[in-house]
This record gives sequence, structure tokens and C-alpha cells, in this order.
Amino acid sequence: MKPVFEFTASCLLDAQTEEVFSFHENPHNIALISPPSLRVLSVEADPFARVGVTFRLVLRQYGIGLDWTGRWTEVVRPSLLVDEGEKCPLKSWRHEHRFQADGGRTLMTDVVSFALPWGKIFFPFVNQGLRAVFRARHRATAAYFRSASPDP
Repeated sequence: MKPVFEFTASCLLDAQTEEVFSFHENPHNIALISPPSLRVLSVEADPFARVGVTFRLVLRQYGIGLDWTGRWTEVVRPSLLVDEGEKCPLKSWRHEHRFQADGGRTLMTDVVSFALPWGKIFFPFVNQGLRAVFRARHRATAAYFRSASPDP
């Protein structure tokens, strides 16, 4: 099934690529970077991504419960993680986490492709919500790595 919509968001992080990759391969860390509107209630996951391995997230967004099961479909250490939704509120979901070394920092890019079960009518609402979540996640991830860095 071909996703209907796609967006890309990037940020530069003060951390080595391997550190950023390791942080993002562990679904338990989503609770550390989720905005207040997206509460992580539980995570069932292995802390290391491997192709074919699933993870389950129980979330609450704007008071609505979400049960999300994803599967790692590509793992290329330390540059790429791809997860796809197996059970999620969207018709399809593919999330590429790309990591590129930039000196002592990492350019992290999220590419999200998705299709809606209700057609295009809800696209503006869903797209705006996803963009807001990823903006918040990028800010929180940058703050996480700034606080994890040793003082000069």
C-alpha cells in the first residue's frame, strides 16, 4: 500500500551519531521526548532494534487512547532505523530515522510516510498534529543530548 502523505523534519544534535542511533533504537526512550499532549502509558520493547522485531506502545493523545504496534523493517547502524506500523490508528505508517555525522554532531532527519483510513478530509488535522509532535520531539531530543553532554 503506497502512503499518501509524507513529511520530513530535521535537527542538528550535539552528540555523536552512534549515541543518537542508540537512543532512538530503544522505544522506551519515546517517553523522554514526547510532548505533554502525548502521554506514554506503557512500552513493550526490546532496547535494541533488529529487523523483524516488534514493539508495542500504549499512548494517550488529547485524551484518546492509542494502541500502537510497530515493527523494525530496516536497521543500518548507525545511520538508519525504519519502523512501520502494524497496528496503529493510520492506514499505513512508515518512519525513517536518518542519522548523519556532522563533525562531532549528528544531523537527525525523520521522514514519515502515512495514509489515512478516512481519506483526505482529515489530512490537515493529522498532518498538523504530527508536525507538532515531531517539532516537540526534536526540541526534547536536542535538550536531552545537551544535558547528557559533559561540561567543558
